[in-house]
Amino acid sequence: MGNTASPATETPRLTFNINNPFDELPEEASCHYLVSGLIKAGTCVSLSAKAKAGKSSAARYLAVCVAKGFPFLGRDTQRGEVLILSIEDGQAHINTCLKALNHDPETDEAIRLVTDVSGTITEKMAKLRHALEDYPGTRLVIVDTLPKFARVKDVNSYDDWLALFDPLRSMLKDFPNVAVLFTAHSKKVTSEDVFDAMHGSVAIRAEFESNLGIFNEGGKKYFVAETRIGRPIPPTELLAQMVEVDEALVVADFNLGATQNAIAEDVKAKSTRKTSKGYEDEIIDALSNQPDDSMVRSVLLDSVKGKRASLISTLNNLVNQKVVIETGQKGSPIDPLTVRLDRDQLKMWSFMHQYGAGDIQPMMEEVQ
Repeated sequence: MGNTASPATETPRLTFNINNPFDELPEEASCHYLVSGLIKAGTCVSLSAKAKAGKSSAARYLAVCVAKGFPFLGRDTQRGEVLILSIEDGQAHINTCLKALNHDPETDEAIRLVTDVSGTITEKMAKLRHALEDYPGTRLVIVDTLPKFARVKDVNSYDDWLALFDPLRSMLKDFPNVAVLFTAHSKKVTSEDVFDAMHGSVAIRAEFESNLGIFNEGGKKYFVAETRIGRPIPPTELLAQMVEVDEALVVADFNLGATQNAIAEDVKAKSTRKTSKGYEDEIIDALSNQPDDSMVRSVLLDSVKGKRASLISTLNNLVNQKVVIETGQKGSPIDPLTVRLDRDQLKMWSFMHQYGAGDIQPMMEEVQ
């Protein structure tokens, strides 16, 4: 009996699962936020800062906001249960912090705590999956901190980090109502490189749907956020209300103040006003020391130290406010341009400046 050749095995045809742009999505796949415009459900988020800068406190504040359904830094939250995996802080300290943040287990959603996070990354991810299955009301998982949870061999190897992010993304597909926030340590931080300063491969920045950061600059603490989809937060002053609980000074509340740009503009404006006031005083003193309270304009400008352009601007402002009267003609050797104090107007001007009235010209004209 002759051999019969077996038919060649066909290679299975592979294709993508292709959808039209406006196909109906299943309800669990619809986009919604845990924190409005900032933290999407079904995604992972980072919160990075230098050591002792307040990232764990901010993470616990977020936990309580979600458990209460209260706004987080002005953004609405979806109320839900919270799971905290705390690898650095013990339960006693976290209890103290939650007391200060006014967490009430009787009326708030549950905040559950894990302080023993051991095992390989595969084992940890399995434990996390089982915890979400056991507590389906969980809406936020906080992992404090990222490197101690991942324990990658080489923090600068992107491939090593994918051993965490690949199974994490796969898990979140099964829990689309859950957001996972990782705290992360930063190297030296400035407002220009907050997120690139996270310890580890700079590529992990792209693994997070949103990146939140805290940094110190100029004696102030700032909060900043970038989002792939949503509403970012520019560097904005982070204001903390501190209270003493169980002999420990801890955060009771966080709020956002002015943006870093607005603060810088205010500092610049105050500096300009201070400089302008200094020039005003010197010009007035110079004229006051003259027998007739007057000087040739060019001689006055030469006698007062400072930037020429700023002196001219300040003198012109005093003329506009009629504190200084200008007579004569520019460039005339016979009748040179001369400036003279108006003593009556100076009294009103000095009074208004003493009480911080700012630009007083409209008030002066009304009085007159």
